[in-house]
Amino acid sequence: MPDAQELYIGLQRMMSPATNWIGNPDLDPSRNNQAEVGIKFNGDIFFLSGSAYYSRIDDYINLVKVPDPDGAGMGPMLEAKTYRNIDAELYG
Repeated sequence: MPDAQELYIGLQRMMSPATNWIGNPDLDPSRNNQAEVGIKFNGDIFFLSGSAYYSRIDDYINLVKVPDPDGAGMGPMLEAKTYRNIDAELYG
């Protein structure tokens, strides 16, 4: 589930580098589908092990830059940071 910061934060920063943070109440919870495979081999004088995984994450919560809805205001604050759902694939 998205946490309260990702959903509802509204932070206006005045210090340099000034970047506002904006929560996104429309975030969906992430869903992870993962497969793992591994093999181990024990010999008389050595041990061999290997593994691999693949993970598909639907609605992964990612940090993105967006235009600042408050505008430049008192300084050169032209962008803000918020959260957005994306689909991701991880493997290794």
